[in-house]
Amino acid sequence: MSLEPIIHASPAIQIHLAAALAAFLAGLFIFTRRKGDVVHRAAGVIFVTLLLATALSALFITGLMEMFGPQWKGWYSPIHLLIPLTLLGLLAAVRAILRGDVATHRKEMRGLFFGALLFAGALAFIPERVLWRVFFP
Repeated sequence: MSLEPIIHASPAIQIHLAAALAAFLAGLFIFTRRKGDVVHRAAGVIFVTLLLATALSALFITGLMEMFGPQWKGWYSPIHLLIPLTLLGLLAAVRAILRGDVATHRKEMRGLFFGALLFAGALAFIPERVLWRVFFP
């Protein structure tokens, strides 16, 4: 394992990785807590903020498509489709809890955790991406 790829990555990648990791940890914390209390709500605000930072920082990350040739430099990849899905999921989750729809809020938040963090996190290990190079130098 080597942290060099992260150290030498662009600020957008560093911010994206830090926000995603922090959101993942916040999500795990929320799963272990009693729901609806003040700590849950505070952790939820932190989780939403971190996931928002993760999604927005992804707008400044390109490069995955370059593995298909130099003509793709600067293009967004299919993984960027998760950005609007994440933003819409966050909006739906927050709107649901504000109107008291706990079931929809729970469904949206779990979908965000598993989709935007775990699924997208797994895609971060595509060969030659930063996390791949961290764990498989």
